[in-house]
Amino acid sequence: MDDLYRNVFLSDRYINYRFLVPGLTQNDIQLQKIAKIQRSVQESCLLRATMIGVGSGVLGTLVGTFLFSINMSNTSVGVEDKPLSVKQEFVKQYRSFVPYVKSTVKNFAKLGFMYSLFECLIQKKRANSDISNSVYAGCTTGAFLGLKNGPFAAAGGCAGFAAFSYLMEKYQRSK
Repeated sequence: MDDLYRNVFLSDRYINYRFLVPGLTQNDIQLQKIAKIQRSVQESCLLRATMIGVGSGVLGTLVGTFLFSINMSNTSVGVEDKPLSVKQEFVKQYRSFVPYVKSTVKNFAKLGFMYSLFECLIQKKRANSDISNSVYAGCTTGAFLGLKNGPFAAAGGCAGFAAFSYLMEKYQRSK
């Protein structure tokens, strides 16, 4: 009986639920292992949030560059007595460009990372994918971002981000 138990219940087919598969090659087994690892990586909230944070940072670079280019406070018309050469003007603009874009990148990346992390964690906890997850994640993100300015700012951030998340999710699901 003990030998029968080992042969049937502890066999590789039983443990990996491969009853109906006549025989898998080593390549098929390797592909299954790779698919299992890939699935666990895709389900990782931290990795997903990191990837979205990086993507948000790239978007922040584009937005920061655009906003810097239309920002009129960076021009030096009438500020100095003598006109600057092209190279000096370029260096001056570049020195004010880098911190401006870096700040935008940091803010976009932080916002994207926090929102996607909270949404993923809430979705896993609730085991449901609906609009409420976006609203809760928006509220949590807004509250965390406004927390250092006091409880009223946290409540306002919660309400604002939750409303924006709700509207965006409603719009995306209507398409």
